[in-house]
Amino acid sequence: MEPVNGGFREQTCTSHADGVAWYKNRLFVANGMELQVYDLAHIWRMDVTTSRDTGWVAGGKSSARYHRWALPLVARYSSYSRTACG
Repeated sequence: MEPVNGGFREQTCTSHADGVAWYKNRLFVANGMELQVYDLAHIWRMDVTTSRDTGWVAGGKSSARYHRWALPLVARYSSYSRTACG
């Protein structure tokens, strides 16, 4: 799941991480198609960790599917056309 306009959507393009770098409060993850930037100053604690509750925020509850913590994606730099992957 990825954050989009205050909600979440399924990722249309997925790939494994090719490289990770940590600089100050940012975590940079390169995956061959884009560079994703996560904010380490705002680690989110999830309310629900069951498999059926996947990537949502509703009714004051949040979920990251099996995970207690989540990092907010704050920027991405693409090396491909967004139309190629949605």
